[in-house]
Amino acid sequence: MYSDHAAGLMKAKKFIPKSIGWRKTMSEHFMYLFPCDPLLPKPDLQMLQRELLRYGFWKEPKGNSIAETTLWELWHSVVIQEHGINAFEAGVHFPDPLDLRSFIDGLKQVGIVPHSYYFAHDRRRGRTPAGYYDGDALSVPVLIEELRDNGWVSKDFSFNSINRYVPGPLYYAFCVDGQLEPVGFFDETHTFVRYGECKGLWFEDYGETITVHAGENFCEPTISDGGRKVDDWSSFIESWVKDPAAIWHDPETGKPYGLWDLDFQNTLGAGTCALVIDQPGLLSGEKAAELLSRLSGQRFEYSLCHL
Repeated sequence: MYSDHAAGLMKAKKFIPKSIGWRKTMSEHFMYLFPCDPLLPKPDLQMLQRELLRYGFWKEPKGNSIAETTLWELWHSVVIQEHGINAFEAGVHFPDPLDLRSFIDGLKQVGIVPHSYYFAHDRRRGRTPAGYYDGDALSVPVLIEELRDNGWVSKDFSFNSINRYVPGPLYYAFCVDGQLEPVGFFDETHTFVRYGECKGLWFEDYGETITVHAGENFCEPTISDGGRKVDDWSSFIESWVKDPAAIWHDPETGKPYGLWDLDFQNTLGAGTCALVIDQPGLLSGEKAAELLSRLSGQRFEYSLCHL
């Protein structure tokens, strides 16, 4: 199906999908890395997660390698839903970006955790005496366990969030010019808007459903070996989603083309799963797709979605 990330594109192109929904990307920047052939068995996503960790493409989600979005979701669950505290009214201000230490400081500021308490966990010895804090070893499950053990959240408190990761050294090695600093642009008020800080990476599994990703930067496809535009691209995409074996024939030459034989300039993604990167910055999609292709044994491509 087309998911809601592409509704804006549909309005812009005056195309109304009948059986599928698009993913709309508004004011955000995403990269999707996806296996190109839905007719092949789906890659083992758990294996890919382990391999990407082993290769250093992303880091284990512990300490200050926990994705910022995950911490915001946990904050909302603990502070707002569990305790009913309005952090703004309580005068709590977080640094930008939010990390594990500032998250714990925030819990202390709003009175959930005593100021004298230290979350104590060491990967070698397990729990350690209060006063010791190994920021590199504390994970979200361990943090929640300690909150429960001390009665700072209810015994039945649960936190369901996707497994997000933050970039590792290989991710940055794949960036153009070896990007290590945030990049961005100046808006009409001359304010620097950063989009180079990756907010998280994660896999999405759509089951047997083919999901299409596109943003307002979508480029109508052309014939890769001729440059001519494909006028009936929308109906072909819809046909392909229903049947990935669908073929488009050039009306001038009769030559057959599969969906990925056409040139969308990496602005269209589609598949039954995807590696999603929120704010990819200067990451080379080609290098990331090549790595996933090698690890999975099947072809991966990438798409960029933004305004």
